[in-house]
Amino acid sequence: MGSKTLTISIAAYNAEACLEQALQSCLISNHSCDLEVLVVNDGSNDRTSFLAHEFARRYPDVFRVIDKDNGGYGSTVNRAIREARGTYFKLLDADDQYDTDNLEIFIEELQKTDADMVLTDYVECRKDEQRKVSYPFPKETLLDPKALDCDLGMHAICYKTSLLVEHSITLREKCLYTDTEFVAFPLFYVTNLFYIPLVIYKYTLDLPGQSVSVANRVRHADEALTIYKDVVAYSKANFGKAAPEKLVNRKLAAIAKFYVNSILMMDCSKRVKEKLIAFDKEVKDLSPEVYSMMDDRCIQYLRKSNYRMYIICAMYVKYMRT
Repeated sequence: MGSKTLTISIAAYNAEACLEQALQSCLISNHSCDLEVLVVNDGSNDRTSFLAHEFARRYPDVFRVIDKDNGGYGSTVNRAIREARGTYFKLLDADDQYDTDNLEIFIEELQKTDADMVLTDYVECRKDEQRKVSYPFPKETLLDPKALDCDLGMHAICYKTSLLVEHSITLREKCLYTDTEFVAFPLFYVTNLFYIPLVIYKYTLDLPGQSVSVANRVRHADEALTIYKDVVAYSKANFGKAAPEKLVNRKLAAIAKFYVNSILMMDCSKRVKEKLIAFDKEVKDLSPEVYSMMDDRCIQYLRKSNYRMYIICAMYVKYMRT
């Protein structure tokens, strides 16, 4: 660990259609010796492994391939953390890309800091538009995370590898939406962060088969609930540590909103409605702060109407997501 400046972990499962584009986006010119790209092939049965090994053959100083049995997204991150040789650690999904030019600058900036966490901007790429996500922080200044209040996205985050290793950061395996755990768990140990206003990550949305597609959100809604409970349990277990409470609560609120909206995408049955009401009340009882941060418009309408607008909100969410 530490022989490279940055390790990029790419989880790859049956990703032959998009993997080459992701790997190509990591091919920088001037700092390739400071970069390690770990392609973790999660038991693919297509040409994913072949494509990854081809890049490793052509660029052996940059790319390394780990072939493993299927264990889900979290298992790929866990394995990459154990094998990372970079001082810093960042994720890239196989169906996304980096801004190659800015990645070069990013590595130069990482070499100037010793922050526990480094944040950058990212872009959400849909079929017809792009939306830049940035943060209202002073740039290139060490910041106290306890003073910050916002929802941090996985796409913006880069952690110091030693922090992940020393605190045994481990994500749940065989479960979707574990990127939330990757954001939340290390926050309990971050003493400072550094913000670089560069777009590094290009997050591609609206692709069929993604975990955030309507079909998968309905099918795997209970996994989002599992992740919410994991973060709550981790928070309780680490109560008393100098954690940035607002950042953790914002992450909890984000996954709670995601779960509620996933429920609204289901059938409009009494059983599903009762499931939603029970969860919302559980959040309120457990953490009024997280409850108040769930500022989604539909959730507010549901609460104000004592959930009588359930069917209307469900129809609205389905319409907006399809």
